[in-house]
Amino acid sequence: MKTILFTRPLVRILAVLGFLVVLAVVVWLLSGLPAPREQDRVATADGAFSIIKPRDWDSRVLYNSLDSRYSAAIEITPAKSVGRMQRFCVSQFREAPDQRALQSTFTASRFQDRDAWLFAKMVKRDFIFRLIFERGGQWYEISLRLPSETDVPESDWWPYVNSFRAQAPGSATNPNDQTRMPNQ
Repeated sequence: MKTILFTRPLVRILAVLGFLVVLAVVVWLLSGLPAPREQDRVATADGAFSIIKPRDWDSRVLYNSLDSRYSAAIEITPAKSVGRMQRFCVSQFREAPDQRALQSTFTASRFQDRDAWLFAKMVKRDFIFRLIFERGGQWYEISLRLPSETDVPESDWWPYVNSFRAQAPGSATNPNDQTRMPNQ
Protein backbone atom coordinates (compact mmCIF):
# COMPACT_ATOMS: atom_id res chain seq x y z
CA MET A 1 0.00 0.00 0.00
CA LYS A 2 1.39 3.42 -0.98
CA THR A 3 1.09 6.39 1.33
CA ILE A 4 0.72 9.65 -0.51
CA LEU A 5 1.96 12.55 1.62
CA PHE A 6 1.23 15.39 -0.75
CA THR A 7 -2.21 15.21 -2.26
CA ARG A 8 -3.36 17.91 -4.63
CA PRO A 9 -5.45 19.80 -2.05
CA LEU A 10 -2.59 19.69 0.45
CA VAL A 11 -0.11 20.99 -2.16
CA ARG A 12 -2.46 23.86 -3.00
CA ILE A 13 -2.91 24.77 0.67
CA LEU A 14 0.87 24.71 1.24
CA ALA A 15 1.44 26.84 -1.88
CA VAL A 16 -1.10 29.44 -0.71
CA LEU A 17 0.37 29.50 2.82
CA GLY A 18 3.88 29.85 1.40
CA PHE A 19 2.78 32.74 -0.80
CA LEU A 20 1.11 34.49 2.16
CA VAL A 21 4.23 34.11 4.31
CA VAL A 22 6.45 35.51 1.53
CA LEU A 23 4.01 38.41 0.99
CA ALA A 24 3.97 39.20 4.74
CA VAL A 25 7.79 39.23 4.85
CA VAL A 26 8.01 41.53 1.80
CA VAL A 27 5.44 43.96 3.27
CA TRP A 28 7.31 43.97 6.58
CA LEU A 29 10.66 44.63 4.88
CA LEU A 30 9.26 47.43 2.71
CA SER A 31 7.30 49.11 5.50
CA GLY A 32 10.19 51.46 6.27
CA LEU A 33 10.76 53.49 9.38
CA PRO A 34 7.92 54.70 11.59
CA ALA A 35 7.34 58.46 11.80
CA PRO A 36 9.65 60.27 14.25
CA ARG A 37 8.32 60.92 17.76
CA GLU A 38 9.49 63.84 19.87
CA GLN A 39 9.80 61.50 22.85
CA ASP A 40 12.65 59.74 20.99
CA ARG A 41 14.76 62.93 20.81
CA VAL A 42 18.36 62.46 21.97
CA ALA A 43 20.43 65.48 23.05
CA THR A 44 23.92 66.19 24.32
CA ALA A 45 24.18 66.80 28.07
CA ASP A 46 24.48 70.57 27.57
CA GLY A 47 21.58 70.67 25.09
CA ALA A 48 23.82 72.09 22.35
CA PHE A 49 22.20 69.86 19.71
CA SER A 50 19.72 67.03 19.37
CA ILE A 51 18.06 64.70 16.89
CA ILE A 52 15.21 62.19 16.94
CA LYS A 53 16.25 58.54 16.74
CA PRO A 54 14.14 55.82 15.14
CA ARG A 55 12.03 53.81 17.57
CA ASP A 56 13.79 50.72 18.93
CA TRP A 57 17.23 52.02 17.93
CA ASP A 58 20.00 52.54 20.47
CA SER A 59 21.79 55.84 20.94
CA ARG A 60 24.82 57.07 22.79
CA VAL A 61 26.35 60.49 23.21
CA LEU A 62 30.11 60.58 22.76
CA TYR A 63 32.42 63.35 23.94
CA ASN A 64 35.71 63.26 22.11
CA SER A 65 39.24 64.15 23.14
CA LEU A 66 40.75 67.48 22.18
CA ASP A 67 42.67 65.94 19.26
CA SER A 68 39.46 64.79 17.56
CA ARG A 69 37.81 66.89 14.85
CA TYR A 70 34.45 66.47 16.62
CA SER A 71 33.74 67.74 20.13
CA ALA A 72 30.60 65.62 20.57
CA ALA A 73 28.53 63.13 18.62
CA ILE A 74 25.21 61.32 18.93
CA GLU A 75 25.59 57.85 17.44
CA ILE A 76 22.44 55.88 16.64
CA THR A 77 22.40 52.20 15.63
CA PRO A 78 19.72 49.51 15.39
CA ALA A 79 19.13 47.62 18.65
CA LYS A 80 19.04 44.41 16.60
CA SER A 81 20.63 44.18 13.20
CA VAL A 82 21.04 41.54 10.56
CA GLY A 83 23.33 42.08 7.60
CA ARG A 84 25.52 45.08 7.00
CA MET A 85 25.80 47.78 9.62
CA GLN A 86 23.43 50.74 9.54
CA ARG A 87 24.45 53.90 11.38
CA PHE A 88 22.92 57.34 11.90
CA CYS A 89 25.11 59.99 13.50
CA VAL A 90 25.16 63.71 14.18
CA SER A 91 28.44 65.32 15.22
CA GLN A 92 29.54 68.78 16.26
CA PHE A 93 32.83 69.95 14.75
CA ARG A 94 35.40 71.37 17.12
CA GLU A 95 36.23 74.02 14.50
CA ALA A 96 34.90 74.97 11.09
CA PRO A 97 35.81 72.51 8.32
CA ASP A 98 38.15 73.61 5.55
CA GLN A 99 36.01 75.21 2.83
CA ARG A 100 38.33 74.11 0.02
CA ALA A 101 38.14 70.50 1.18
CA LEU A 102 34.35 70.74 1.28
CA GLN A 103 34.19 72.18 -2.23
CA SER A 104 36.38 69.39 -3.61
CA THR A 105 34.40 66.50 -2.08
CA PHE A 106 30.90 67.80 -1.41
CA THR A 107 28.15 69.45 -3.44
CA ALA A 108 26.63 72.77 -2.38
CA SER A 109 23.10 72.12 -1.14
CA ARG A 110 20.37 73.34 1.22
CA PHE A 111 19.26 71.91 4.55
CA GLN A 112 16.50 73.41 6.70
CA ASP A 113 16.42 76.39 4.30
CA ARG A 114 20.10 77.20 4.82
CA ASP A 115 23.37 76.48 3.01
CA ALA A 116 24.87 73.03 3.47
CA TRP A 117 27.37 70.65 1.88
CA LEU A 118 26.16 67.24 0.67
CA PHE A 119 27.97 63.96 -0.06
CA ALA A 120 25.84 60.97 -1.14
CA LYS A 121 27.59 58.02 -2.82
CA MET A 122 28.26 54.32 -2.65
CA VAL A 123 31.61 53.81 -0.94
CA LYS A 124 32.74 50.22 -1.33
CA ARG A 125 29.63 48.24 -0.31
CA ASP A 126 27.85 50.94 1.73
CA PHE A 127 25.86 54.00 0.81
CA ILE A 128 27.18 57.05 2.64
CA PHE A 129 25.09 60.21 3.09
CA ARG A 130 26.83 63.17 4.74
CA LEU A 131 25.48 66.64 5.31
CA ILE A 132 27.73 69.39 6.73
CA PHE A 133 26.25 72.72 7.79
CA GLU A 134 26.58 75.64 10.20
CA ARG A 135 24.11 76.74 12.88
CA GLY A 136 24.77 79.62 15.25
CA GLY A 137 28.50 79.69 14.57
CA GLN A 138 28.92 75.93 15.17
CA TRP A 139 29.44 73.36 12.41
CA TYR A 140 27.68 69.99 12.36
CA GLU A 141 27.67 66.81 10.31
CA ILE A 142 24.76 64.41 9.92
CA SER A 143 25.78 61.08 8.42
CA LEU A 144 23.95 57.93 7.41
CA ARG A 145 25.53 54.61 6.53
CA LEU A 146 23.06 52.34 4.74
CA PRO A 147 23.36 48.96 3.00
CA SER A 148 21.96 50.22 -0.32
CA GLU A 149 21.77 53.42 -2.33
CA THR A 150 18.96 55.63 -1.04
CA ASP A 151 17.51 58.97 -2.09
CA VAL A 152 17.58 60.21 1.51
CA PRO A 153 15.48 63.40 1.00
CA GLU A 154 12.73 61.22 -0.54
CA SER A 155 13.07 58.38 1.98
CA ASP A 156 11.74 57.56 5.44
CA TRP A 157 15.08 58.83 6.75
CA TRP A 158 14.45 62.47 5.83
CA PRO A 159 12.11 63.32 8.75
CA TYR A 160 14.78 61.98 11.11
CA VAL A 161 17.58 63.96 9.42
CA ASN A 162 15.36 67.05 9.41
CA SER A 163 14.64 66.65 13.15
CA PHE A 164 18.10 68.10 13.90
CA ARG A 165 18.00 71.06 16.30
CA ALA A 166 20.87 73.18 17.62
CA GLN A 167 21.00 75.89 20.20
CA ALA A 168 23.43 78.66 19.41
CA PRO A 169 25.74 79.47 22.32
CA GLY A 170 24.21 82.33 24.29
CA SER A 171 21.31 82.69 21.87
CA ALA A 172 17.83 81.25 21.76
CA THR A 173 16.12 83.51 19.26
CA ASN A 174 15.38 81.14 16.39
CA PRO A 175 12.97 78.31 17.34
CA ASN A 176 14.40 76.14 14.53
CA ASP A 177 17.80 76.25 16.23
CA GLN A 178 16.60 75.38 19.73
CA THR A 179 16.67 72.14 21.64
CA ARG A 180 13.67 71.73 23.85
CA MET A 181 14.95 69.99 26.94
CA PRO A 182 12.70 68.46 29.63
CA ASN A 183 12.73 70.22 32.99
CA GLN A 184 15.38 68.74 35.22
